[in-house]
Amino acid sequence: MMIKPASLLTNSLRLLAENSWKALGTRGPPMITHPRYSVTWPERHRFAMWKFEDLKKQVVEEDLCSDAEFFVPQINTKEFDQAVHRAHDANYIDAFYSNNLDRANWRRLGFTQRPFHIPLVRRTQLEVAGTLLAADIARHFTGIAVNLAGGTHHAHRSYGAGFTALNDLAITALDVAHKDNAKVLIVDVDVHQGDGTAQICQNEPNVFTFSIHCADNYPFQFSLDYLGHDKSDLDIALPSNTDDATILSTLQHHLPSLLDTLALSSASPSLCLYDAGIDVDADDALGKFNCTPQGIFQRDVYVIEQCLLRAIPIVTVIGGGYDRDRKKLANRHAIVARAATYVWRKHFHTLFQTQFPRLHLLSSYTTASSISLPHLETPQGLTSLCLQIQQEEEEEERILASL
Repeated sequence: MMIKPASLLTNSLRLLAENSWKALGTRGPPMITHPRYSVTWPERHRFAMWKFEDLKKQVVEEDLCSDAEFFVPQINTKEFDQAVHRAHDANYIDAFYSNNLDRANWRRLGFTQRPFHIPLVRRTQLEVAGTLLAADIARHFTGIAVNLAGGTHHAHRSYGAGFTALNDLAITALDVAHKDNAKVLIVDVDVHQGDGTAQICQNEPNVFTFSIHCADNYPFQFSLDYLGHDKSDLDIALPSNTDDATILSTLQHHLPSLLDTLALSSASPSLCLYDAGIDVDADDALGKFNCTPQGIFQRDVYVIEQCLLRAIPIVTVIGGGYDRDRKKLANRHAIVARAATYVWRKHFHTLFQTQFPRLHLLSSYTTASSISLPHLETPQGLTSLCLQIQQEEEEEERILASL
Protein backbone atom coordinates (compact mmCIF):
# COMPACT_ATOMS: atom_id res chain seq x y z
CA MET A 1 0.00 0.00 0.00
CA MET A 2 1.22 3.51 -0.81
CA ILE A 3 0.74 6.51 1.47
CA LYS A 4 -0.40 9.49 -0.62
CA PRO A 5 -0.42 13.14 0.53
CA ALA A 6 -3.84 14.66 1.07
CA SER A 7 -5.43 16.80 -1.65
CA LEU A 8 -3.46 19.97 -2.19
CA LEU A 9 -6.34 22.23 -3.24
CA THR A 10 -8.02 22.41 0.14
CA ASN A 11 -7.91 25.64 2.12
CA SER A 12 -5.47 24.07 4.58
CA LEU A 13 -2.78 23.73 1.89
CA ARG A 14 -3.14 26.88 -0.18
CA LEU A 15 -0.04 28.27 1.57
CA LEU A 16 0.84 31.58 -0.10
CA ALA A 17 -1.72 31.50 -2.91
CA GLU A 18 -3.15 34.90 -2.02
CA ASN A 19 -0.81 36.61 0.41
CA SER A 20 2.80 36.86 1.41
CA TRP A 21 3.78 36.73 5.05
CA LYS A 22 1.41 39.14 6.83
CA ALA A 23 1.80 38.34 10.50
CA LEU A 24 5.38 39.43 11.09
CA GLY A 25 4.86 41.02 14.55
CA THR A 26 5.33 38.82 17.57
CA ARG A 27 3.67 35.77 16.05
CA GLY A 28 6.68 33.72 15.03
CA PRO A 29 9.68 33.32 12.73
CA PRO A 30 9.44 32.60 8.99
CA MET A 31 8.72 28.95 8.24
CA ILE A 32 9.35 27.21 4.94
CA THR A 33 7.45 24.27 3.50
CA HIS A 34 6.24 22.92 0.19
CA PRO A 35 3.30 20.68 -0.66
CA ARG A 36 5.76 18.44 -2.51
CA TYR A 37 8.01 17.75 0.50
CA SER A 38 5.87 14.61 0.95
CA VAL A 39 5.17 12.34 -2.02
CA THR A 40 3.40 9.04 -2.57
CA TRP A 41 5.46 6.42 -0.72
CA PRO A 42 5.41 2.76 0.43
CA GLU A 43 3.54 2.50 3.72
CA ARG A 44 6.07 0.22 5.44
CA HIS A 45 9.22 2.00 4.28
CA ARG A 46 11.59 2.84 7.12
CA PHE A 47 11.81 6.44 5.93
CA ALA A 48 8.58 8.25 6.84
CA MET A 49 8.12 10.34 3.70
CA TRP A 50 4.71 11.52 4.96
CA LYS A 51 6.22 13.21 8.01
CA PHE A 52 6.75 16.54 6.23
CA GLU A 53 3.06 16.94 5.51
CA ASP A 54 2.24 15.75 9.04
CA LEU A 55 4.69 18.28 10.49
CA LYS A 56 3.20 21.13 8.49
CA LYS A 57 -0.25 20.20 9.83
CA GLN A 58 1.12 19.98 13.38
CA VAL A 59 2.62 23.46 13.13
CA VAL A 60 -0.69 24.87 11.87
CA GLU A 61 -2.68 23.05 14.57
CA GLU A 62 -0.44 24.57 17.25
CA ASP A 63 -0.91 28.02 15.68
CA LEU A 64 2.83 28.46 15.19
CA CYS A 65 2.20 29.44 11.58
CA SER A 66 -0.88 29.69 9.39
CA ASP A 67 -1.39 28.50 5.82
CA ALA A 68 -1.06 32.01 4.43
CA GLU A 69 2.24 32.67 6.19
CA PHE A 70 4.48 29.87 4.92
CA PHE A 71 7.27 30.60 2.49
CA VAL A 72 7.52 28.16 -0.41
CA PRO A 73 10.82 27.33 -2.18
CA GLN A 74 11.39 26.96 -5.91
CA ILE A 75 13.98 24.94 -7.82
CA ASN A 76 13.83 26.15 -11.42
CA THR A 77 16.63 28.66 -11.13
CA LYS A 78 20.24 28.92 -12.25
CA GLU A 79 21.20 29.78 -8.67
CA PHE A 80 19.79 26.48 -7.43
CA ASP A 81 21.68 24.39 -9.99
CA GLN A 82 24.92 26.20 -9.25
CA ALA A 83 24.52 25.64 -5.53
CA VAL A 84 23.91 21.90 -5.93
CA HIS A 85 26.92 21.47 -8.22
CA ARG A 86 29.24 23.19 -5.73
CA ALA A 87 28.60 20.41 -3.24
CA HIS A 88 27.99 17.32 -5.40
CA ASP A 89 29.79 15.59 -8.24
CA ALA A 90 28.20 16.34 -11.62
CA ASN A 91 28.16 12.67 -12.68
CA TYR A 92 26.38 11.68 -9.49
CA ILE A 93 23.82 14.47 -9.89
CA ASP A 94 23.11 13.42 -13.47
CA ALA A 95 22.77 9.76 -12.50
CA PHE A 96 20.40 10.54 -9.63
CA TYR A 97 18.27 12.92 -11.67
CA SER A 98 18.01 10.55 -14.65
CA ASN A 99 17.41 7.39 -12.60
CA ASN A 100 20.69 5.84 -13.73
CA LEU A 101 22.18 4.95 -10.36
CA ASP A 102 23.02 1.26 -10.11
CA ARG A 103 21.25 -0.93 -7.58
CA ALA A 104 24.18 -0.86 -5.17
CA ASN A 105 23.97 2.93 -4.97
CA TRP A 106 20.19 2.86 -4.55
CA ARG A 107 20.66 0.35 -1.73
CA ARG A 108 23.25 2.61 -0.11
CA LEU A 109 20.80 5.47 -0.40
CA GLY A 110 17.99 3.35 1.04
CA PHE A 111 15.52 3.94 -1.77
CA THR A 112 15.49 0.72 -3.80
CA GLN A 113 11.74 0.65 -3.16
CA ARG A 114 10.23 3.83 -4.62
CA PRO A 115 7.02 4.17 -6.63
CA PHE A 116 7.92 7.16 -8.84
CA HIS A 117 11.35 8.52 -9.61
CA ILE A 118 10.56 12.05 -10.80
CA PRO A 119 8.54 13.03 -7.69
CA LEU A 120 11.37 11.73 -5.49
CA VAL A 121 13.94 13.86 -7.32
CA ARG A 122 11.69 16.90 -7.20
CA ARG A 123 10.97 16.67 -3.48
CA THR A 124 14.68 16.13 -2.81
CA GLN A 125 15.47 19.31 -4.73
CA LEU A 126 12.71 21.26 -3.01
CA GLU A 127 13.99 20.22 0.43
CA VAL A 128 17.40 21.65 -0.47
CA ALA A 129 15.82 24.81 -1.91
CA GLY A 130 13.93 25.23 1.36
CA THR A 131 17.17 25.43 3.31
CA LEU A 132 18.71 27.79 0.74
CA LEU A 133 15.64 30.03 1.00
CA ALA A 134 15.76 29.89 4.79
CA ALA A 135 19.38 31.05 4.67
CA ASP A 136 18.47 33.99 2.42
CA ILE A 137 15.69 35.06 4.78
CA ALA A 138 17.67 34.60 7.99
CA ARG A 139 20.83 36.32 6.80
CA HIS A 140 19.25 39.31 5.10
CA PHE A 141 16.05 39.93 7.04
CA THR A 142 14.90 38.15 10.18
CA GLY A 143 17.90 36.47 11.79
CA ILE A 144 16.12 33.13 11.91
CA ALA A 145 14.14 30.89 9.57
CA VAL A 146 12.73 27.40 10.03
CA ASN A 147 12.70 24.82 7.24
CA LEU A 148 10.14 22.11 7.99
CA ALA A 149 12.43 19.58 6.28
CA GLY A 150 16.16 19.23 5.69
CA GLY A 151 19.06 17.86 7.65
CA THR A 152 20.09 15.46 4.87
CA HIS A 153 23.55 15.07 6.32
CA HIS A 154 24.51 11.59 5.08
CA ALA A 155 24.64 12.51 1.39
CA HIS A 156 28.29 12.66 0.24
CA ARG A 157 29.82 14.47 -2.70
CA SER A 158 29.52 11.54 -5.11
CA TYR A 159 26.86 9.32 -3.56
CA GLY A 160 23.77 9.36 -1.38
CA ALA A 161 23.38 7.40 1.83
CA GLY A 162 21.09 6.98 4.80
CA PHE A 163 17.90 8.16 3.05
CA THR A 164 19.58 11.35 1.85
CA ALA A 165 20.43 12.02 -1.81
CA LEU A 166 21.43 15.71 -1.78
CA ASN A 167 23.00 17.34 1.26
CA ASP A 168 21.05 20.52 2.02
CA LEU A 169 23.41 21.56 4.83
CA ALA A 170 26.56 21.31 2.73
CA ILE A 171 24.90 22.83 -0.34
CA THR A 172 23.69 25.84 1.64
CA ALA A 173 26.94 26.27 3.55
CA LEU A 174 29.06 26.26 0.39
CA ASP A 175 26.59 28.54 -1.39
CA VAL A 176 26.79 31.16 1.36
CA ALA A 177 30.57 30.81 1.69
CA HIS A 178 31.08 31.10 -2.07
CA LYS A 179 28.70 33.94 -2.88
CA ASP A 180 29.42 36.21 0.05
CA ASN A 181 32.72 34.96 1.47
CA ALA A 182 30.84 34.52 4.75
CA LYS A 183 31.62 32.10 7.55
CA VAL A 184 29.23 29.23 8.25
CA LEU A 185 28.98 27.02 11.31
CA ILE A 186 27.05 23.76 10.98
CA VAL A 187 25.80 22.48 14.33
CA ASP A 188 24.49 18.92 13.99
CA VAL A 189 22.90 17.29 17.05
CA ASP A 190 21.20 14.43 15.22
CA VAL A 191 21.93 11.09 16.91
CA HIS A 192 23.88 10.10 13.78
CA GLN A 193 27.10 11.83 12.78
CA GLY A 194 26.85 14.30 9.91
CA ASP A 195 29.35 12.28 7.90
CA GLY A 196 28.36 13.48 4.44
CA THR A 197 28.43 17.10 5.52
CA ALA A 198 31.89 16.60 7.00
CA GLN A 199 33.21 15.00 3.81
CA ILE A 200 31.81 17.64 1.45
CA CYS A 201 32.94 20.60 3.57
CA GLN A 202 36.31 19.27 4.69
CA ASN A 203 38.38 21.54 2.42
CA GLU A 204 36.25 24.66 2.73
CA PRO A 205 37.98 27.16 5.09
CA ASN A 206 34.81 29.24 5.55
CA VAL A 207 32.74 26.31 6.82
CA PHE A 208 33.15 24.67 10.24
CA THR A 209 31.34 21.39 10.96
CA PHE A 210 30.40 20.46 14.54
CA SER A 211 28.65 17.15 15.21
CA ILE A 212 27.40 15.71 18.51
CA HIS A 213 26.27 12.13 17.94
CA CYS A 214 26.14 8.58 19.25
CA ALA A 215 29.41 6.66 19.02
CA ASP A 216 27.54 3.36 18.76
CA ASN A 217 25.18 4.20 15.91
CA TYR A 218 25.21 4.79 12.13
CA PRO A 219 27.60 5.46 10.40
CA PHE A 220 29.77 3.66 12.95
CA GLN A 221 29.66 0.01 14.02
CA PHE A 222 29.09 -1.16 10.44
CA SER A 223 31.36 -3.35 8.33
CA LEU A 224 30.73 -1.40 5.11
CA ASP A 225 33.95 0.18 3.85
CA TYR A 226 32.38 3.55 3.00
CA LEU A 227 31.02 4.18 6.51
CA GLY A 228 32.57 5.60 9.66
CA HIS A 229 35.67 7.30 8.25
CA ASP A 230 34.59 10.92 7.78
CA LYS A 231 35.71 13.54 10.30
CA SER A 232 33.93 16.76 11.20
CA ASP A 233 36.03 19.74 12.26
CA LEU A 234 34.75 18.94 15.75
CA ASP A 235 33.21 15.54 16.50
CA ILE A 236 31.81 14.73 19.92
CA ALA A 237 30.88 11.05 20.04
CA LEU A 238 28.81 10.16 23.10
CA PRO A 239 27.89 6.68 24.37
CA SER A 240 24.51 5.00 24.10
CA ASN A 241 21.88 6.14 26.65
CA THR A 242 23.24 9.69 26.74
CA ASP A 243 20.65 11.94 28.38
CA ASP A 244 19.40 15.52 28.09
CA ALA A 245 21.80 16.94 30.66
CA THR A 246 24.85 15.54 28.89
CA ILE A 247 23.77 16.88 25.49
CA LEU A 248 23.10 20.34 26.93
CA SER A 249 26.34 20.47 28.91
CA THR A 250 28.29 19.40 25.82
CA LEU A 251 26.73 22.25 23.85
CA GLN A 252 27.39 24.69 26.67
CA HIS A 253 31.04 23.67 26.75
CA HIS A 254 31.72 23.99 23.02
CA LEU A 255 29.15 26.20 21.29
CA PRO A 256 29.81 29.65 22.83
CA SER A 257 33.46 29.75 21.77
CA LEU A 258 32.61 28.55 18.26
CA LEU A 259 29.95 31.24 17.93
CA ASP A 260 32.23 33.94 19.33
CA THR A 261 34.80 33.08 16.68
CA LEU A 262 32.12 33.11 13.99
CA ALA A 263 30.75 36.48 15.09
CA LEU A 264 34.17 38.11 14.80
CA SER A 265 35.44 36.46 11.64
CA SER A 266 33.23 37.74 8.83
CA ALA A 267 32.34 41.16 7.48
CA SER A 268 29.39 39.64 5.61
CA PRO A 269 26.50 38.21 7.66
CA SER A 270 27.62 34.81 8.90
CA LEU A 271 25.29 31.86 9.40
CA CYS A 272 24.64 28.93 11.70
CA LEU A 273 22.92 25.90 10.15
CA TYR A 274 21.32 23.86 12.92
CA ASP A 275 20.34 20.23 12.36
CA ALA A 276 17.85 19.65 15.18
CA GLY A 277 17.52 15.88 14.86
CA ILE A 278 14.90 14.35 17.15
CA ASP A 279 16.19 10.79 16.80
CA VAL A 280 17.92 11.45 20.13
CA ASP A 281 14.53 10.81 21.75
CA ALA A 282 14.42 7.73 23.97
CA ASP A 283 11.51 6.32 21.97
CA ASP A 284 13.04 6.81 18.52
CA ALA A 285 13.24 3.62 16.47
CA LEU A 286 16.81 4.25 15.24
CA GLY A 287 18.25 6.28 18.11
CA LYS A 288 20.24 5.01 21.07
CA PHE A 289 20.08 8.11 23.26
CA ASN A 290 17.80 8.64 26.23
CA CYS A 291 16.52 12.18 25.68
CA THR A 292 13.06 13.61 26.37
CA PRO A 293 10.89 16.10 24.45
CA GLN A 294 11.43 18.62 27.25
CA GLY A 295 15.19 18.22 27.04
CA ILE A 296 15.15 18.48 23.24
CA PHE A 297 13.18 21.73 23.53
CA GLN A 298 15.75 23.13 25.99
CA ARG A 299 18.55 22.03 23.64
CA ASP A 300 16.97 23.82 20.68
CA VAL A 301 16.19 27.00 22.64
CA TYR A 302 19.79 27.13 23.86
CA VAL A 303 21.32 26.84 20.38
CA ILE A 304 18.93 29.35 18.78
CA GLU A 305 19.28 31.88 21.58
CA GLN A 306 23.07 31.66 21.69
CA CYS A 307 23.21 32.48 17.98
CA LEU A 308 20.79 35.37 18.09
CA LEU A 309 22.34 36.95 21.19
CA ARG A 310 25.47 37.32 19.06
CA ALA A 311 23.50 38.58 16.03
CA ILE A 312 24.39 35.40 14.13
CA PRO A 313 21.57 34.37 11.78
CA ILE A 314 20.40 30.79 12.22
CA VAL A 315 18.53 28.32 10.02
CA THR A 316 16.93 25.29 11.63
CA VAL A 317 16.24 22.01 9.81
CA ILE A 318 14.47 19.00 11.26
CA GLY A 319 17.01 16.20 10.83
CA GLY A 320 16.28 12.56 11.60
CA GLY A 321 13.34 11.03 13.41
CA TYR A 322 11.82 7.55 13.18
CA ASP A 323 8.52 6.33 14.60
CA ARG A 324 5.64 4.34 13.11
CA ASP A 325 3.20 6.53 15.05
CA ARG A 326 2.69 9.48 12.70
CA LYS A 327 1.29 11.82 15.34
CA LYS A 328 4.13 11.18 17.77
CA LEU A 329 6.72 11.74 15.05
CA ALA A 330 5.16 15.01 13.89
CA ASN A 331 4.90 16.18 17.49
CA ARG A 332 8.61 15.57 18.06
CA HIS A 333 9.68 17.21 14.82
CA ALA A 334 7.63 20.28 15.78
CA ILE A 335 9.82 20.83 18.84
CA VAL A 336 12.32 22.97 16.95
CA ALA A 337 9.49 25.11 15.51
CA ARG A 338 8.17 25.59 19.05
CA ALA A 339 11.64 26.52 20.29
CA ALA A 340 12.18 29.01 17.46
CA THR A 341 8.78 30.58 18.11
CA TYR A 342 9.48 30.79 21.83
CA VAL A 343 12.78 32.61 21.25
CA TRP A 344 11.20 34.87 18.62
CA ARG A 345 8.37 35.97 20.92
CA LYS A 346 10.70 36.39 23.88
CA HIS A 347 13.11 38.68 22.05
CA PHE A 348 11.08 40.27 19.27
CA HIS A 349 10.69 43.77 20.74
CA THR A 350 14.33 43.99 21.84
CA LEU A 351 16.88 41.69 20.27
CA PHE A 352 15.37 41.18 16.83
CA GLN A 353 14.50 44.78 16.06
CA THR A 354 17.95 46.02 17.11
CA GLN A 355 20.12 43.21 15.71
CA PHE A 356 18.25 42.75 12.43
CA PRO A 357 17.10 46.20 11.25
CA ARG A 358 15.84 44.98 7.86
CA LEU A 359 13.32 42.72 9.55
CA HIS A 360 10.31 44.79 8.55
CA LEU A 361 11.13 44.65 4.83
CA LEU A 362 10.25 40.98 4.50
CA SER A 363 6.59 41.45 5.42
CA SER A 364 6.10 43.79 2.45
CA TYR A 365 7.78 41.51 -0.09
CA THR A 366 6.27 41.62 -3.59
CA THR A 367 7.61 40.54 -6.96
CA ALA A 368 7.96 44.18 -7.89
CA SER A 369 10.12 45.01 -4.89
CA SER A 370 13.88 45.32 -4.89
CA ILE A 371 14.22 42.44 -2.43
CA SER A 372 15.96 39.49 -4.08
CA LEU A 373 15.09 35.99 -2.86
CA PRO A 374 16.05 33.70 -5.76
CA HIS A 375 14.79 30.52 -4.09
CA LEU A 376 11.32 31.89 -3.27
CA GLU A 377 8.14 31.01 -5.14
CA THR A 378 6.37 34.34 -5.64
CA PRO A 379 2.83 34.74 -4.25
CA GLN A 380 1.50 35.32 -7.77
CA GLY A 381 2.83 31.93 -8.82
CA LEU A 382 1.33 29.82 -6.07
CA THR A 383 -2.18 29.50 -7.41
CA SER A 384 -0.76 28.03 -10.61
CA LEU A 385 1.55 25.89 -8.46
CA CYS A 386 -1.44 24.29 -6.73
CA LEU A 387 -3.12 23.65 -10.07
CA GLN A 388 0.07 22.18 -11.49
CA ILE A 389 0.38 19.86 -8.51
CA GLN A 390 -3.21 18.71 -8.93
CA GLN A 391 -2.55 17.88 -12.60
CA GLU A 392 0.64 16.02 -11.73
CA GLU A 393 -1.15 14.00 -9.05
CA GLU A 394 -3.89 13.03 -11.50
CA GLU A 395 -1.25 11.88 -13.99
CA GLU A 396 0.55 9.86 -11.31
CA GLU A 397 -2.73 8.22 -10.32
CA ARG A 398 -3.39 7.35 -13.97
CA ILE A 399 0.05 5.75 -14.29
CA LEU A 400 -0.34 3.86 -11.01
CA ALA A 401 -3.75 2.53 -12.09
CA SER A 402 -2.26 1.22 -15.32
CA LEU A 403 0.48 -0.79 -13.61
